[in-house]
Amino acid sequence: MIDEYPGQGPDKRGRLLVTIVLLFTVTVATFAADRLLPLGVAVWMLYLVPVVLTTQLLPQYTGLALAISSGLLLVGVLDSKEGISYELAVINRGLGLIVLLFTGLFLLQHRRMAEALRESEGRYRLLLEQHGRARAEAALHEVQERFTSIFRSSHDAIAYATFDGRLLEVNDAFVRVSGRPREALLSPEPPTSLWPSLGLSPEQFQKLRETGRPLVYETMSRQDGLGAEWLNVHAFAVRGSDGAISGLAVVIRNISDRKQAEAELRSTSEELRAKNEALARTNELLSAAQHAAARAQRLSAIGQFAATVAHKIGTPLTALSGHVQLLMEDLSLPSKVRGRLQTVEAQIERTSRIIQDLLLYTRRAPPVRTKIDINECLRECASLFRTECERQHVACITELTPDLPPVEADRQHMLEALNHLIENALQAMPNGGSLCLRTASIEPVTVGRGLHHTGGVAIEIADTGHGIKPDHSAQIFQPFFTTKQAGRGTGLGLAIVQETVRAHDGRITVESEPGKGTTFTIHLPAVDKGTL
Repeated sequence: MIDEYPGQGPDKRGRLLVTIVLLFTVTVATFAADRLLPLGVAVWMLYLVPVVLTTQLLPQYTGLALAISSGLLLVGVLDSKEGISYELAVINRGLGLIVLLFTGLFLLQHRRMAEALRESEGRYRLLLEQHGRARAEAALHEVQERFTSIFRSSHDAIAYATFDGRLLEVNDAFVRVSGRPREALLSPEPPTSLWPSLGLSPEQFQKLRETGRPLVYETMSRQDGLGAEWLNVHAFAVRGSDGAISGLAVVIRNISDRKQAEAELRSTSEELRAKNEALARTNELLSAAQHAAARAQRLSAIGQFAATVAHKIGTPLTALSGHVQLLMEDLSLPSKVRGRLQTVEAQIERTSRIIQDLLLYTRRAPPVRTKIDINECLRECASLFRTECERQHVACITELTPDLPPVEADRQHMLEALNHLIENALQAMPNGGSLCLRTASIEPVTVGRGLHHTGGVAIEIADTGHGIKPDHSAQIFQPFFTTKQAGRGTGLGLAIVQETVRAHDGRITVESEPGKGTTFTIHLPAVDKGTL
C-alpha cells in the first residue's frame, strides 16, 4: 500500500502507516469481540465499525476492508459457540454478511459519486480558468492593438531605444522627422548623425540613465533632404514592472509653425510699437504745434495791442516828458514841486519802458546765428555789471570751462538774455551776496533705438538772494508775472529770456530755495564738429 504513493514525503508516509495500524487494530479487536462476547444476532454490527472507519480514513481501501470483514464474518460460521444452533448461526452470519455487503456497496458508490463530483468540479474550474485566461488574453490583445494603433497614428514622433542609442521601435511620424527609412533606423547600427541632430548627446543619455529625470528642450534640426525645423524634444527613462530602468523613450513634436507664428507676432508687435511711438511723436509735435499756434495767436493779439498802445500813448508821453523837463529847468520853482516833477518823469519813463518791452516780446526779430564763444559773452556781461556789483557789495565769481565748444546763436540776443538774468540776480540781493557765472561742456549721449543726442553747453547763473517760493516756480516764465515791488519790473524779462533760449533750440531750468538763492541753467546745443 505504501508503494501506491510514490513521491510522498516522510511525514505523509508516517501518517499512512499509523492509519493502517489503527484500522488493523480495530479489525482485530472486532474479531476478538465476536469471539468473546455473546452478541448473538447483532454480531454483524461489529464488522461495520472497521468498514466505516476505512471509508472515512482511507476511502481507496474500502473494498479491501469490506472483503476482510466479510471473511471474518464467515469464519464465525465455522466456529460457532456452543449453545447456539447451527441454523441460527448461519442465519445470523448470513444476515450480517448481506447487511455488510450492501453497506459496503453503498459506501463504495458514495465514494465514486464524491470522486466524480470532485472531478467534475475540477474540470469546471479548469474550464473557467481557461475561459478567463482566454478573455484576459483577448482583452490584453485588444489593449495592445489599441496602444499600437495610437503609437503608429500619433502626429508626434515617438521612438523607443536603448541607452546606447539603438532604436527598438519607431512610429511613422519619427520616420518623417528623421528623414530616414525605417529599416535604416531599426538596424543594429542606426545613423550616427541621428541623435546629435536631435540635440541628444551621449552625456545626456548617461545622465538620463543615472538620474531617471526627464529631459525637455527645444532645438532646431536640419535633416538630410529637409529644411530647418524647430522641434520640442521630451526624452525620459522607461521603467519596467519591477521598477528598473529598461530603456529610453523620445517624444518629438514639430513646433516650426508655432515658432513662425511667434516670430510673426514679435515682428507685428515691434512694428506696432514703432508705429505707436511714431504716432506718439506725431501727437507731441501736433500738440506742440497747437500750443505754438495758440501762443502765436496770443502774441499776435498782444503785438497788435502793443502797437496800438505805442501809437496812441507813445506820442503823448513824449510830449509830457518834454514839458516836465522844461518845467524842471525853471529854477524858480520850489524844491517840493521839482520833486513831484521828478516822480512824474520817472513814471513816464517806466510807462515807456513797459511799452518797449512789450514790443520787444511780441515783435522780436528772428535770431541771426553765428558761431559765438559763450565764455566771451559771460566775460562781457560780468564787465558790464562789475560797478553795480561793487555798489551792492556782491561778489561776482566766474567759473568758465576752457576750450568750450562754440554755439550757433545770435550774440546780441544772448547778451540781452544773460543781462536779464544777471539783473534779476542783483535785484534779489539788495544787501549783498554772491553771484556765480559758470559754464560747462555737455558730452554727447546715445538713447533708446539708436537715437544720438549731440553735446552742448551749459550756462549757470547762481545767486545767494532771497530765492523763489515753490508755488511761484511754475509761473515765473509767464508774461507779466512778477514778484518784484511795484515800479521795479514789467514781468516780461524772464518770458523774453525763455523765448530767446527756445529760438536757439535750447532749454532753461530753474532751481531755487527760499532764503538760499536761485540758479538758472541754460542748455544750448554745440556746433557739430563736422561743420567747424
